[in-house]
Amino acid sequence: MKLFSNIFRRRKSFWQKDCFWFELIGWAGSLLILLGFTLLSFGIFSHEDWQVHVVNILGAVLLGVDFWRKQSFSGVFLEIVFGALALVALGRALLFS
Repeated sequence: MKLFSNIFRRRKSFWQKDCFWFELIGWAGSLLILLGFTLLSFGIFSHEDWQVHVVNILGAVLLGVDFWRKQSFSGVFLEIVFGALALVALGRALLFS
């Protein structure tokens, strides 16, 4: 019985707000979004290149997971909208290139 209580205790700590892995996921998402913005801003990629939109989608998903875990629903909403816009841009880049 003690084994099961330790398993459940570990699982609960995984979802705590100070969990290292979710912080790492949030930072990775932030860095990916900044990378996508930088690639577009400096002309390394154009809005017609699909790669930059994939970077933005991945960043939005990762950052959205971190916002969800922290119960920051305004951030979740922002990342859903940002990810949806990146999906539309990805579709346009794939269809019209």
